[in-house]
Amino acid sequence: MAADLVIRGADVHTPSGFIPADVVVIDGRVDGLVSRGATVADAETVYGDGCWLTPGFIDLHAHSALRSFDEPQMAAKVSQGFTTQLICPDGLGPAPVDDAHVAARRDYLAGLEPSSLVAWSWRSFDQYLSVLDASAPATDLISCVPHSAIRQVVMGDGDRDATGEELRQMQALTDASLAAGGAAVSFGMIYAPGMYGRGRELRALASVAAKYGVPLVPHVRNEASESLAAMSEFIDACRETGARLHISHLKLIGNEDLLNQLLGLLEAAATQIDLTVDQYPYGAGSTLLTALLGHGRRPRGRAGPRPGSCRAPRTGRGHAPRAARLGEPLRFLRCRERNHHSGHRPGRGRRAHGRRGRRDAQVRTRRCGRRDLRPDKPGRRDDRPLFDRAGRPRDLPAFGIAARQ
Repeated sequence: MAADLVIRGADVHTPSGFIPADVVVIDGRVDGLVSRGATVADAETVYGDGCWLTPGFIDLHAHSALRSFDEPQMAAKVSQGFTTQLICPDGLGPAPVDDAHVAARRDYLAGLEPSSLVAWSWRSFDQYLSVLDASAPATDLISCVPHSAIRQVVMGDGDRDATGEELRQMQALTDASLAAGGAAVSFGMIYAPGMYGRGRELRALASVAAKYGVPLVPHVRNEASESLAAMSEFIDACRETGARLHISHLKLIGNEDLLNQLLGLLEAAATQIDLTVDQYPYGAGSTLLTALLGHGRRPRGRAGPRPGSCRAPRTGRGHAPRAARLGEPLRFLRCRERNHHSGHRPGRGRRAHGRRGRRDAQVRTRRCGRRDLRPDKPGRRDDRPLFDRAGRPRDLPAFGIAARQ
């Protein structure tokens, strides 16, 4: 038997489990398995003794939509065994986009999708995929059609319901993007402007996804005390339209009393719709700072900011009023701590995307990786809040500083 490459000595993963075998590669593709030590002529040999040999992993939630323009080798993913990535999750992505919003989109995505080299020459989703392909990424990149991008092109950044004509335009743009090669429709219900979409809008786009047989892939509005309602929002949309549903990074933050109800809801839904989920195996997370601070929204009928909120009353567009307050570090940290203690998240709108209890405040403190570096307690994590319940700043020897008024 002649081949280009044979991988010897590894335990090979198959649908029935790991088996001892050698793997034969011809013309860059796995041709088959042979018994260990079998003769393979003219083949380069790679020895994998003591290793597992698996098919390439699939990253189901990759913010890599622009990465290949700066680093087509994508070493961070390839070195972990990923050969396929699902990009543009959370309703966030670089396309489609229009001239009026391209600069703002680029700035908004910079925290999750940084790139110093890409020219943003595309406007349609089809054009983006062509430019992406020309960057020759080392992994396969499969793209969602991002809801926030669709909504921004049609409606701008406004916090309002779509009109009938705007819904038709969003459906047409989603249809064209899926026809161009989109593999799913993603939603990010804590990110503007997609977070302003509601049931009618979600159902309208779900019906297009159902037409193409692709799933909705949402980051739901709430992953804590209101997670049941947040999940039901998409379960109902898929039940009504026949669309498939894949929940991104399924989790329950605090609120352990809801765990059985959440699992029961998903198990029941799985008997009615095509439902899958993914989950990451660690207690950490990251997001855009604007998602934590809110987007200038407040519940209808309220004249001013919510008591105890970091948000200023909305005055015009953008984040300028809030950005000015970020220049007061102590005030900002105190606001952050107050919201953790009270179980509220700034900018929650109609309680749609985020109430976090005190248990989550403790988890989030540990996530920050703040460590007590005092000699008598080396390496111990310092889980104390930055401020006590009365709002007084604590001394923080873990940082080598003391909080000051």
